[in-house]
Amino acid sequence: MQHKKVAMILGSLMLTLAASIPANAQAQFKGCKAHPTELTCSFTDPFVEGCNDDSHLVAFAFSPDNYLTVGLRYSPSCQSAWTVVRNDSGLFRPRVRTTIVSNDGLGSTRDGFPPSGGSVVTEMLYVGPEQPYRTVQAIGRLFDGFTGQRISIGQTPFVDPY
Repeated sequence: MQHKKVAMILGSLMLTLAASIPANAQAQFKGCKAHPTELTCSFTDPFVEGCNDDSHLVAFAFSPDNYLTVGLRYSPSCQSAWTVVRNDSGLFRPRVRTTIVSNDGLGSTRDGFPPSGGSVVTEMLYVGPEQPYRTVQAIGRLFDGFTGQRISIGQTPFVDPY
């Protein structure tokens, strides 16, 4: 019986404390945009983190056959970069692999099956002041969705988007 009373009192106290914390307090201390660092930004999704809001294109390239447009995007508020690869092949169900790599060995790759005109996006890599010598490169590859054979590739040079 006494355990039940203690549990009820603790439950009420926790509800009272939770109600007194502003709803956005947790958001102020978490996430890439609120506190950009290697830990909070690298390997996170730019759209989930809201980093796409102020992003801009810092480098782009086309595959030799113009089947792919490869873009390297950077967000000043998140101090992070990511790759976007657009499929312009017109092929039925191709597989597009988008990759971002850094000169210090980090990288992220995502595969997708976008229709013609659709894109695939990587996770981000932090390129801010904690990593002053980091440069990044965007790479896009197009594969036959049935055989897996690589059809095309495009890539940007390594750049320092910060």
